[in-house]
Amino acid sequence: MQNKIRVLLASLLAGFICAAVLVGLPGGQGERAQAYSFGPGIHINPEESIGSYQHTSGTLVYCVEMPIVIDERASATPLQEMPMLEAVNQPLRFTVHTGQSFNPPITAPELRGDTLKQLNWIVKQRGQTGDNQQAAAVQLALWKLREPGSSKSYRDMLAYKISAAETVSPGVTAQMQTILAQAAAQLQSEADQLAKAAADEELKITVTDGYTGTVQVPAGTVELQITNGLLEFAGKQQQIVHFEGGTKSATVLRFSGVPPQANGFQRHYRVSFSGKKQTRVSVTASSVMTSKIGNSQRIAGPHLRRHTDTVVVDGKLKASFIDMDTLWSPVLSTTVPSEFVETGGPFSDTVSFSVAAGSNPWRWYQSEQGERVYAPITAVGTLYGPFLSDPALNPAAQPPAGAPVAATATVVTDPAKGPGSYQVTTTETSREAGYYSWVWQIKKSDQAKGLDSLPADYSYSDGFGTVRETQITPSRLTINTKLSNTEITIGETLTDTVSATVAAGSGGWLQGSDGQRIPAVLRGTLYQITTTDGAAPTRSATVPTAAKQLGETVTVTVNGPDEPAISVPVLIPLNTTGYVTMVWCLHAGDQPEEVRGRIQEGCDDFAVPSETAKVNRPAVVTKAQAAATYRDVIHDIATVTGPLPPQQRRLTFTAYLQPAAGTPKYDAAWAQVSGEAGEPVMWQQRELVDPAALCEAQPVAVTTPVEVTESGDYRSPEVTANSYGTVFWVETLEVKDPVSGEFVAVHRGECGLPNETTVITPPTVQTQAAPTAFVGDQILDVASVSGKLSDDPSVKYELTFEAYAPPSSELKYQTVDGREEIVPSDSYCTPETRVFEQKRPVRVTKPGDYYSDYFGVGDEHVGPVFWVETLWISEGDGEAKQLHRGKCGIKNETTIVSPVAKLATTGSAGSLSLIVLSSLLGVTAVTLLLIGGRRTVKNAARERR
Repeated sequence: MQNKIRVLLASLLAGFICAAVLVGLPGGQGERAQAYSFGPGIHINPEESIGSYQHTSGTLVYCVEMPIVIDERASATPLQEMPMLEAVNQPLRFTVHTGQSFNPPITAPELRGDTLKQLNWIVKQRGQTGDNQQAAAVQLALWKLREPGSSKSYRDMLAYKISAAETVSPGVTAQMQTILAQAAAQLQSEADQLAKAAADEELKITVTDGYTGTVQVPAGTVELQITNGLLEFAGKQQQIVHFEGGTKSATVLRFSGVPPQANGFQRHYRVSFSGKKQTRVSVTASSVMTSKIGNSQRIAGPHLRRHTDTVVVDGKLKASFIDMDTLWSPVLSTTVPSEFVETGGPFSDTVSFSVAAGSNPWRWYQSEQGERVYAPITAVGTLYGPFLSDPALNPAAQPPAGAPVAATATVVTDPAKGPGSYQVTTTETSREAGYYSWVWQIKKSDQAKGLDSLPADYSYSDGFGTVRETQITPSRLTINTKLSNTEITIGETLTDTVSATVAAGSGGWLQGSDGQRIPAVLRGTLYQITTTDGAAPTRSATVPTAAKQLGETVTVTVNGPDEPAISVPVLIPLNTTGYVTMVWCLHAGDQPEEVRGRIQEGCDDFAVPSETAKVNRPAVVTKAQAAATYRDVIHDIATVTGPLPPQQRRLTFTAYLQPAAGTPKYDAAWAQVSGEAGEPVMWQQRELVDPAALCEAQPVAVTTPVEVTESGDYRSPEVTANSYGTVFWVETLEVKDPVSGEFVAVHRGECGLPNETTVITPPTVQTQAAPTAFVGDQILDVASVSGKLSDDPSVKYELTFEAYAPPSSELKYQTVDGREEIVPSDSYCTPETRVFEQKRPVRVTKPGDYYSDYFGVGDEHVGPVFWVETLWISEGDGEAKQLHRGKCGIKNETTIVSPVAKLATTGSAGSLSLIVLSSLLGVTAVTLLLIGGRRTVKNAARERR
């Protein structure tokens, strides 16, 4: 009885527990025992239910061991991930509520692999529900998964439960079947994904041209390899590209083809691709989270953190290739490096190779050494000409029939360089003036064998008369000219007649676009040159450095050999000397831009006789007033000869006063220069160290201009001499410049010439005093004035006389010719030693002798008495200025006064008479008369002591 109750209880408990299933249990291995409560499901009888069991976390779990009896006293173990479910084996007979019994063995096989995945998917995707019927259907589906391979008792028990559930909840069986079908479909879907991931995938190749294109790889590509090419990836070109982690989506890469050497320059070469891929496929995990209740029933739920597994599937990219088509069309363009070729010079051209618009790039291959080798292209050039008319005016595809050929050339491109520019220089040279036009051609028939990548019968030509393909040998002209005059005066004008002819043997005169000869613009330059011997300059091919350009250049235009041109009048500048000669040149820069350079540059010779004229200038000679004195009026005379310029002419005269150290400075108005305190400013020696500048250092007068109307003598305006000294005259002949309107000096005299010098000197004074006298005599001094006196009535001259008797102790002596004589010195003549002073100055009106007043000598005057004369000058009421003062102590101004001799008294009277007589008759007579009574100066001085 007790056993029957136990079996019944076990079946009831099993019915309850096995009706509950777990999903999403938290926690993991090592957690504490779990607690469960009944969840969504259905009751098939009061003691049995089919459905879920709810964990305290809220996750739904389900029973996976249907026939196992549950120990109601045990708690569930912590959840644990299981890669399989062990087989079920119930050794006991199992009786359910209806009384139906299921005899052992009640067994079911273990679950693993795809079946376990289905269990996991059902628990996760359908088991977490609040719907009672769905929860029951899930539980039935889980038990159904173990049906294959189970015992009959297991299948009968499952049939019982399905039938009971359907009775209670109609439709639950269909829902169970749907769930099982969905699980199987999911399994199949995952299997299909894995199969697809393992299959080879196609590459998509797109060609841009014969050397470039793109390749598209699928998602998951980890490696791509190219043969005969390079892939562009991450800024680099490489043969193998590795994609870290695989491409996330379809990816397009650019590639460049690298033609192999083995193909040569054939039209096609093959580019191949291969690669690897890795596909990550998400599949339902083939494990389940389970918990065991005591030692009996096991419950199961989905993996909380890993419901699915990611499977990495290695695969390949389907090997693919593309045959690259390199069909291409080489073309060329040319530009002559120099438009002009001199006669005798080689022709040249710059040929630039490229490909036609829309063509593939230039054919090349990569050598075994890794170098790029370009297909060599041969081009043949023919130079046609000369033509007098420019072929560029009438371009054509072909040269005209019968066109002359001047040169040919062939150029082959460098395999190491390929397209680009190549210089060509002919061995033929230009022999005459004319237009020459290049025509270049590329023909397939001219190319090397094996160059199959060109179109059949390919031909290209750049045509005849292309502007940049024309070379020109300029016309050479000979210039012929003739001046209008062989002699010319400064200030006059001359013209030049210019003509030109084609140089012999040089070809013709090139024509312009209008069919007429190209006009030659010639530029003439007038040069001045002076020769040392005065002869005409020597003809030369170049302009000597000594030649100087005069004025602006002039131009003429010569239109042909029979059309001379006359230049505009050219002025001969006023400063021109020697000879003038015209040089004509043809400069490219002067020509019209559209024909510039088509006539050869060049100049005619320098000093061509027909181009040379002698320059005449007026001449000036002068004669200045030779002498004058202070306040005189002085002048200069200039004689003008020779041809005169046609413009206005005038003469000016400048007077320069020769400076000397210690003399006053004078300004340009011949007035003394004063310092800040009013004192005269004197010339210093340091200012007079430059001999070249000394003559013109002190101008004191510049006359007003004197108009020159013709050749002849011209007297300068008068200049008043305001000081003594030497005056140097400098005459200047000026002509009014027709260009500037200013007067220009065409002649200037030389300073310091003897014939241009006026010496201004004061009158000279020579004196003679009585050589001896006796005490009591009346003595005087005589001054002889010579030289010129001023004619100015306001100028007055006066003489004053003074006598000095210094103590003999102050006198100094020297021996002259064996005799002792007094050394002259102004120190003897002081106010303290003065014994006589003229009361009234003597007026001097003309050259001659002038006498002082008488002076009676006494005993105190015994010894030498020194006379000093002073010549004074004054103007009007002005203060008199000292013009001359004698030297104190000179011999002819010394009177030796002696005491009276102790003789007969008649001696004194006789002596006075003799003294007076000697003053009138002269020194010699006095000396003879008094020789008997004369004593030496020294003895007389001793007596004064």
